[in-house]
Amino acid sequence: FAIHVESQEKIEETVSQAAVVSEQIAKAEEGKKSSGKGNGNKGSGKGNGKTDSSKTSTPKDGDSKVTSPGGNSPVKPSQPAETNIVLGSIWSDRYVASDDTGNTWQSTFSSIKKKFNINTSTVNLNGNNAADIVVKEVMAGKSTADVWETSAYICRTIARKNALMDMKSISTLNWSAYANAATESMTFGGKVYGVAMPFNATKPMGVIYNKELIKKYAPEYDIDELFNTHKWTFDIFRIIAKKCTRDTNGDNRSDVYGFTSNTNIIGMALTSNAGGTALMKNGRVEATMCNDEGVVALEWMKTMYKEDKSWLYCADIRDSVNKFANGEAAMFASWMSYYNDIAPKADFTFGFVLMPMGPDQKEYISGQYDARFYMVPKTANADKSAIGNFINGLSAASSKLINVELKNQTRNGLGKTSQDIYKWCMSNATPEYSSGLFSKEISQAVDNSVTSASKSPSKVMSSIKNKAQAELDDFFGPLY
Repeated sequence: FAIHVESQEKIEETVSQAAVVSEQIAKAEEGKKSSGKGNGNKGSGKGNGKTDSSKTSTPKDGDSKVTSPGGNSPVKPSQPAETNIVLGSIWSDRYVASDDTGNTWQSTFSSIKKKFNINTSTVNLNGNNAADIVVKEVMAGKSTADVWETSAYICRTIARKNALMDMKSISTLNWSAYANAATESMTFGGKVYGVAMPFNATKPMGVIYNKELIKKYAPEYDIDELFNTHKWTFDIFRIIAKKCTRDTNGDNRSDVYGFTSNTNIIGMALTSNAGGTALMKNGRVEATMCNDEGVVALEWMKTMYKEDKSWLYCADIRDSVNKFANGEAAMFASWMSYYNDIAPKADFTFGFVLMPMGPDQKEYISGQYDARFYMVPKTANADKSAIGNFINGLSAASSKLINVELKNQTRNGLGKTSQDIYKWCMSNATPEYSSGLFSKEISQAVDNSVTSASKSPSKVMSSIKNKAQAELDDFFGPLY
């Protein structure tokens, strides 16, 4: 059931709300601008409630001009001292890529230079031992980078070793520019160890579906309409999956299945009914998947796997991608970003929706399993104020990158509902804490409760509950 986070990194005409989203994010990066009246230095840092004295407003036409003492010449705003900041990232190649994404980042670096007088350089961070590299440097009193960018699990691992700065101590950070769910998922004991801008935090998981197969085998069901009318539920998903599981050549074997995925879909089902696999409750991360709601989700999956035989299981998610693209399944459950791999191979139209709503929920749930987090080592070389301005400057790229993504979705055939869902997830995701944490023993037990005929989901979850909670306590304990 464990969600494999490495597969989501493939995401690189806006619909009705795109302009609004872009405008809101751009405004968030700027915060509340100075008034520019009179002395030209009033301002407030939206999100942290503190005055941001680092911003000087430019007088507008009609405003009183600021002059030097005893003189008539306008005073030029002082240029911030030149600062060099190194950004280290597991994904450093995207900052120099020769495509729309790379161009956006290069333009962003230029804007940061112009606005804050900050020179940006990037270095690669080896993802295989990223946490060890950062922690060892901090222990030695040095740091290759002033800002690191890693996954959620790596960020938390570094934070456990007391190697990261509490980002609340950076007064220049504009909190409203970052994804709330991502920030919440990196907040422990009142300290914030990482932030992610909306583009880097929006990684929806759900169902990509073949519109033509659904129309052929389940014509009475319109998934877009079901989703938009809040009728996209576990029961409806199962009905459609059963209807689309077909033996098309009479050999008593299914040639088309209701859906395909690896065991990712088990974790997705747990989130859709239990609220998440592991959630923060009363200051402690709890194994919510082991609750009764989790058992219901596992029993739903087991019924489709063992009784309906509507799940075309593939151990490797890439095999599921290919089988779905070849028309061997009506639905594909995993990361939305896989549409990039499906589109070039598919000869049918497809759409995307979130996982169906579980019977114990009243709303759809999009789990914030992972994101690309910016964090600051305690031994960063640059001034904290400059680092805050730098990260704020990076966040200004979010709206542009979102528009690049939306255009890519349009180009690949994803329509209004799919794009509205993508945008909805920016501000409505639920923080998840299980990525990379549970042991192989726990993960296999959960998977086997679904795929093994002799296993009972209820008994399995009861048997592993204490161990699952102990693993969470062991990992997150140092962070509380």
